[in-house]
Amino acid sequence: HKKKIVILGDMFELGAASEKEHQNIVDLCDSLNLNRCIFVGEHYSKTSAIEKYLNVESLKKHMTTSPLEKSYTLIKGSRGMFLEQLLENIN
Repeated sequence: HKKKIVILGDMFELGAASEKEHQNIVDLCDSLNLNRCIFVGEHYSKTSAIEKYLNVESLKKHMTTSPLEKSYTLIKGSRGMFLEQLLENIN
């Protein structure tokens, strides 16, 4: 698909390595050929990510005015992030 988007939520199981590993994921995404990388959660909010949201609710609010349309979208995060709530905002 021409338009590739990833939405990644915090990973809760990392313990002391959390800060470093969240930044590693941001760096990896920056190196890939993706149109948009969206990061959600307290751990990702401490990274250098350009588009980041503190929680799912703030991203959902943004998506009501800026929906993700006609794109191939990957959504992944710890179960406790409840990212499935975003599905109703994706066209």
